[in-house]
Amino acid sequence: MILAALMQAFISATIKSVSSTTPLSLQVAFYYLIPVLCFLPLFFKNGFSTYKPKKFWVHFIRGFFSISAVCCVFYTIKYIPLGLSASLFNMIPFFVPIIAHFFLKEKVSLKTYMGLVVAFPGILLLVNPKVSSCSTIHVMIGLSAAILMATSMVLLKYLVREKESVNQIVFNQYSSCSLIAVLLMALEAIFNPSSFSLTKMQMNNTTIFLLLGLGVLSIGTQYCVSKAAQYMPVSQFAPYLYLSVPISSMLGLLFWGQNLSVAMMIGSALVFAGLCICSMREKVSALGSRGANS
Repeated sequence: MILAALMQAFISATIKSVSSTTPLSLQVAFYYLIPVLCFLPLFFKNGFSTYKPKKFWVHFIRGFFSISAVCCVFYTIKYIPLGLSASLFNMIPFFVPIIAHFFLKEKVSLKTYMGLVVAFPGILLLVNPKVSSCSTIHVMIGLSAAILMATSMVLLKYLVREKESVNQIVFNQYSSCSLIAVLLMALEAIFNPSSFSLTKMQMNNTTIFLLLGLGVLSIGTQYCVSKAAQYMPVSQFAPYLYLSVPISSMLGLLFWGQNLSVAMMIGSALVFAGLCICSMREKVSALGSRGANS
């Protein structure tokens, strides 16, 4: 999950780099289509049965939530600082236990509630447009990305429970999202053709390299998250994604001169403290299980 958080931060920086020269649908298409192309040799080698899903509609619905979240976060990265975008997106852990409780019947621990109480003032600071100096709509779109992706992560855990393999999960995730991404590109080309005309004029080797790198980072992140879901509950591994916040903030400062205000840093610190409280019990349990296995 630490590696996934690192790759997530570089995904944000890549999107920030290409957001002014490429339409959103094209960014999303590269994010999902490149991993599918990487899977094709394995698909033909291993056969369709290796990747055939048992719960097709669950994969497709998860894909819908995932691509919706990605569209929201890619959109906000263009207009708000990377650190704030990462902070909003990485509120996922606060929504995962609640959604998992209702749909997977996972128990929400007392420490999770305590973590939410500690983090709540920080969340209010981060989503306050006056504090971030960003428009309300951009902040709320960034927050909605966290809710959508939290739902996708809960569906991921459901698929793991249904004995779907990592290969099945990753391949069908990208396949379903790619189909939706192609549809988005078609719609944007029809209703906003000028965006693609501008892209042709501004596309260069650097942009193409960044878009290809985006696809590579995408499959790496998805694989790490899918693999982690086999070893621990969703509510345990989700907090580790918050490590991408300080990395994204550093990249935003170095390459775009984006500074987080003191209030925003306090908000991020409170959210991180809440996440530490939420994950404290799991760390203790993990140490105990290691001792039992040794």
